[in-house]
Amino acid sequence: MSNPQGMPSSAVMQGQTGALTPQQMQQYQQLLVQQQQQQQQQQQQQQMAAAAAAAAAASATPQTAPTPSMPPATGSAPPAATPAQPNPQLQSLPIRAYLDQTVVPILLDGMSELVKERPANPIEYLASYLLRHDPSRAGAPKK
Repeated sequence: MSNPQGMPSSAVMQGQTGALTPQQMQQYQQLLVQQQQQQQQQQQQQQMAAAAAAAAAASATPQTAPTPSMPPATGSAPPAATPAQPNPQLQSLPIRAYLDQTVVPILLDGMSELVKERPANPIEYLASYLLRHDPSRAGAPKK
């Protein structure tokens, strides 16, 4: 079944199974990179607008003692390492933007390697790849 342009209909496409070709994977990666760049530009514009608004508000209000952004330590255990603490900027992002900035780039790289290697256990291979290339791990080996 084809439409007038010779493209397969959605019913035929839904019946197809199989992995993406390397060319399709590359096109998808390029699309995600473009989307991520657009989102980063929008986020930078929003941050600049927020900073300008905060500066304007600060100059309009009387100066008071600065409020600490984090509560003081209370003698309990030392604070956790930086990766364990939530990043306020990431916390405020929409789901798609959060995933695009944190997981999607390394996941796509891992999937590209997976397609090249075609291991017997692809889930284990991908999980291992993600752990080996996790940018938040200090001294993570790079390929």
